[in-house]
Formats: sequence, C-alpha cells, structure tokens
Amino acid sequence: MSIIYNDYFFDFLYGTDKRLNFMRGGGGSGKSTSLHQFFCIDKFIQGNHLEILIVRKTMTSLRLTAYRKMVDLLKDLLGDKGFEYNKSEAWVKLGTNLMQFSGLDDSEKIKSTEWDYIFAEELTDFTQDDFSMLNLRLKRSGSGHPQLFGAFNPIDAFHWVKTEYYDKPTDRMAFHHSTYRHNPFVNEETKENYRSLKEQNLTLWKIYSEGEWGSLESLIYSNYDIREVFPEHFDEVIYGYDFGFSNPSAIVKIGILDNEFYIEEMLYETELTSTKFVDRLGSLGIDKNAQQFGDSNRADYIDEIYNAGYNVKGADKRAGSVIEGIDTVKRCKLHILSSSLNLLKELRAYSFKKDKNDHIIDEPIKFNDHLCDAARYSLFMYMQHGQPKVYLV
Repeated sequence: MSIIYNDYFFDFLYGTDKRLNFMRGGGGSGKSTSLHQFFCIDKFIQGNHLEILIVRKTMTSLRLTAYRKMVDLLKDLLGDKGFEYNKSEAWVKLGTNLMQFSGLDDSEKIKSTEWDYIFAEELTDFTQDDFSMLNLRLKRSGSGHPQLFGAFNPIDAFHWVKTEYYDKPTDRMAFHHSTYRHNPFVNEETKENYRSLKEQNLTLWKIYSEGEWGSLESLIYSNYDIREVFPEHFDEVIYGYDFGFSNPSAIVKIGILDNEFYIEEMLYETELTSTKFVDRLGSLGIDKNAQQFGDSNRADYIDEIYNAGYNVKGADKRAGSVIEGIDTVKRCKLHILSSSLNLLKELRAYSFKKDKNDHIIDEPIKFNDHLCDAARYSLFMYMQHGQPKVYLV
C-alpha cells in the first residue's frame, strides 16, 4: 500500500516542537486523515519506546472513527500478523510502542497514566477540565518532549479553546488552519456543498467552509437538554432512519416517557448499502415490532428493511412537510444522550437559511443534517399518526 502525504499538514506536524498543538479546520480539510497517518506511521511504526494516547469524548465514537481507521491502516501496511491489537481493551502494540484508545466518558482509566503523545479528536467536544487533565498526562521520556495535538471545527467563537488558548497564545502553543482547499482528494460534490453554504448562511459557510470562528444565530432547535444517563424503561420506543452512501446513514432511537422524548444516536456511518443497513439493524438489536420511520425517497431501503421483518414506514415528504415536521419537533420536550456526539454536533449547527439582506428564511440548510432528519421523520410521523398530539414546550 502506498501512502500519499499531504505536505500542507506534514510540514506543520514535522516542524512543530510545541507542547500544545491546535489544528483548526473546516469540513473536509483532511486534518484527521493526516493526523492518523502521522501517529500510525511516523510515530507508532517508526518510533521507539513510545506510548501514544488517542482520545475522544466517548469510547463509542472513538471505536467507530480513529480506532477502526488506525487498525485498518496498520493491517494494510503490516498485515494482520504484523502487530498486536486487543479490540476489547482498545490498544495496539508493535515492538516497544503502544497506542491506546480511550474515551473520556471513562476518564478514570487514564487519570494515573503518562504519555509521550496525545491526539484529541474533535477537541471542541471536550470540556476545559478534560483538556487540562490530558495536558497533565503528558510525560517526557522516549519522545524527547511530549506533545498534544487537538483537531476540531471552530463552531463557537466563545468556546474555551478560543477564549483560553487562541486568544491567549504562549510560546508553548502552535496553531494550524486548514480548509477543504488544502485537501486534493475532496470530490467536486463535496466542494460544491461547502461553496453553496455562502449563499445560504454566511456564518455556517465561515465555520465549515473557511474553518473560521463563528457563532450561529439562526439555530433551529433549542428545546433540548443533555443527559448523562437515560431512564431504564420507556412507555414506548421508536426509531428514525436517514439513508446515505457517500453521506452518512443515520439511526436514532427515541424513548418516550410521560410524553417526553429521549433521543440516542445509534448509527452514523457512510458507505452502507440497503443490505448492510439491514445488517446494522440486527447488530444494534433494533426491535422489529417497534414503530420505525425512514426517508420515503429511498424506497429501496424501506422495502429491504420491511422485507427483513421490521415495522418500518416511509416518512411523509409532501410539500411543506419539512417545516411542518420541524415545527412539530420544536414543540416537543427533548433530551439528548451526552454520548450522541454526532447528533449534538448537528443540533448545534442546524440552521435556517438567510437571504442576501441577512434575514432568516423559513427553510433549513441542507447540510450535516442526517441525524436531525432521522429524528424529524420519526417524531413527526409518530406525533401525527402514532398517538394523540401532545406538545409540551
């Protein structure tokens, strides 16, 4: 397997000797891929006596992203027998080097540890206390000097990453900025999606296309809170599906208790055919008898799910149904599980369009909305057809 490095990132990665390294970028910039290559090849394979920590806010999201990508990359480069790995403990070993993967939802596991390098994915998901704890875990040993690298989209101009680090730089910090233009492997459809944001919502374009700090003012949903745990039992459970291939397919599970709605992200994955999607339903333990609603424009997916024995229906997608569905969801009392990071990221950016005079238009931006759509399909259909219309907010 030949590896193609992106010099725009590797010039920075090779050149920085700072303890804290912040890699801010828009969508599709390639920062995560370059960091995976850097830690997998240049540190883990080519290093000596190194201990590397790869971390995200939750272990579930880490297993689906960095852990899977790192193991697949190592298999491509070294073969299945070329290194040791333990899936349940989420580590890989090669010679004297260790790479450990950990979520901060179980931070006790790393509070007494020390590392040569730390890579924090989706840094803006972390609290400032999380970051301070990671900084304390850096040690000086085989690396010569310990370093922490954090990658993120700059979604909030008032986030602690900006106010406490970007606005207060020291000689222990280095900063890197990237956009999709720095990634030669981005396809034209993705490029056009980022460019088109400028005509829909200037702030969203600034964040996701240009990788600049911004604060969104036209957010669609604010009627939710975040819960660390959910009730053990619900009056009823329903599911919502959004289908994609190059874009992620998405599944949400919604528990209903006393007319309040508890939403959990179950799936957020690209390149799923209808057959693979059905396989995921089985592995996730989706109750076949529960009410399930999906994008009716993808009849091939709906049919295959139904033929596999699941109680699925296509969502109402007539003219005006999107705004009607949004209005329905906005009147419901929502609770989001804290580990549902992709869902929370979508909710924090899901915005209405603006016209050329910066006036809000009653139409959502069609961008990074897969889990939001899945939730809207299920809640709208359930509230319209599944039970009496009871609104709580």
